[in-house]
Amino acid sequence: MDLSVNLAKWNALSKHLQEMITAATRQHSWDQYAYIQKENVAAWDKFKAQGVQIIRLTEADIQKFRRYAIPMWFQWAKQDPLAREAFASQLAYMKTFNVGYITDSMLVDIDGKTKLTL
Repeated sequence: MDLSVNLAKWNALSKHLQEMITAATRQHSWDQYAYIQKENVAAWDKFKAQGVQIIRLTEADIQKFRRYAIPMWFQWAKQDPLAREAFASQLAYMKTFNVGYITDSMLVDIDGKTKLTL
């Protein structure tokens, strides 16, 4: 969701009103997130009831995908300044402790020898 406000108009609001809008926006965001998570859980049960087989990738398969995907991410990011900026932000997010999908040791070429950089 998005709440866009002209900065001059925002600055013209009282501090109290700014805080109320910020709180309401955060609450809406949380409510939306919780609702989506609840519906996702219900959807899995519906898939199972329909006979859909849910499979998960093995760790070995994930490693194979990473081997090729990570160098490709860098290749595409280098083609455009905006893509580079977006990828750098996403990569930083994926490397954070709470997400932990990517580590510095994974940022190598397909042969695992050359360190990848932007």
